[in-house]
Amino acid sequence: MNIPLLQTRLKTNYGYRTVAPVGTWTGTYFYEELINASNYGYKFKILRGYLFEEANKFSEYTDYLYKLKVNSPSNSPDYIISKLLLNTLYGRFGMSPDNENHEIVTSELADIMELADNLETFDIVNFTNGKSLISYRKLLKETSFKQSLKNVSISIASAITAYGRIHMSQFKNNKNIIIYYTDTDSVAIKGNLPPKYIGKGIGQMELENTFNKVIYLAPKVYLGQKLDKDNNLNLNAKIKGVKNIRKYKDVSKKIPNFTFERITKLLEKDNETSIFNIPQTK
Repeated sequence: MNIPLLQTRLKTNYGYRTVAPVGTWTGTYFYEELINASNYGYKFKILRGYLFEEANKFSEYTDYLYKLKVNSPSNSPDYIISKLLLNTLYGRFGMSPDNENHEIVTSELADIMELADNLETFDIVNFTNGKSLISYRKLLKETSFKQSLKNVSISIASAITAYGRIHMSQFKNNKNIIIYYTDTDSVAIKGNLPPKYIGKGIGQMELENTFNKVIYLAPKVYLGQKLDKDNNLNLNAKIKGVKNIRKYKDVSKKIPNFTFERITKLLEKDNETSIFNIPQTK
């Protein structure tokens, strides 16, 4: 396949990575995602599975919040809160009950906690002033473990994310669309999307930007070059974790050393660069 669809997790020298492989492997998947993948040539054998009762739980919730978001100014509390509630729905149901805890305690207490039967200690940093930072998680008994899962449902979380990938698959192997980059809910393509994909409804796309040249360095990290209506060359950037950089009409005017040529060099192995004087909102 040009762009494989089914994803899996692999352990590498740099930690676990999510990849979309080709070949043969074993994994755990939402059944609807397997059915969708079979339409693109995947073949699979079911070894075992879990059955869940199907129900429509969130249409009223999501429809209400989506309408509130669409009809609210982008900088208003209604917009921000509704967007946050929509985006975190699946994450709330996919939370692990085994969260790590990090506490600063006396070094004496840290030594006691390290030996406790009901705790698993990951790290202790001694500050040499009688205090230590300890990272640990509680080992839950079966009864308390079940209680901790009261508002968690991996089946719901996995179904929501799988339906998202199913929706995006229609763009990834469409012979009429040339894709340069894709994210959870976006695609960067050559040319224009067919009109049926464009609109304000749930699942439809809207045009974010048009570039004549663009560099993608990592997920949610890109620099695009385009001409404005006066035929002036502007640079637009998005860097995850850096505030305000997207609001500049031409980022090179606010950050002089942020040039297309300089960022292009980062495509070469082992190259690095530093960008200074990026204004931040207090």
